Amino acid sequence: MKGKEGAMKPMERILVPTDFSPGADAAGEVAANLAARLRASVDVVTVVDTSTFAEIYGDEAYRAQRTADVHGKGRDEAQRFADKHFGGLNVQVHVRDGDTFLQLQQAASELGSDMIVMGTHGRTGVAHLLIGSVAEKMVRASSIPVVTVRAPKD
Repeated sequence: MKGKEGAMKPMERILVPTDFSPGADAAGEVAANLAARLRASVDVVTVVDTSTFAEIYGDEAYRAQRTADVHGKGRDEAQRFADKHFGGLNVQVHVRDGDTFLQLQQAASELGSDMIVMGTHGRTGVAHLLIGSVAEKMVRASSIPVVTVRAPKD
């Protein structure tokens, strides 16, 4: 990415989405190495989706408590992920709520990310066609570099 003077913009902020899968762990390892080498800060982002809670939990107070519980659990797991991969680095943890692809796009924009490092599940064939790929959508739609890291094979 070139800045105003035509020089390459430094990579100062790396966004690392996590769903706590083996692919996300592999991406965490790559992102930690990059962040250390580039002296970049890291934003660990996990996305939860509580949109169906309105249908499931009619009572507003109970729904609010369940939403807070899900966000708290997401934050705890994301913090453990951050501690595991990014100890000693400048890292922040974020929990977003909604559609994963849209929330990751918004997070990258709002946080001023210079790069995204994310895992893939490596699905192919019918599974890929039916489920789709958030990583693939991010690569296609992102205006910043996206590094994808495949989950290790069993």
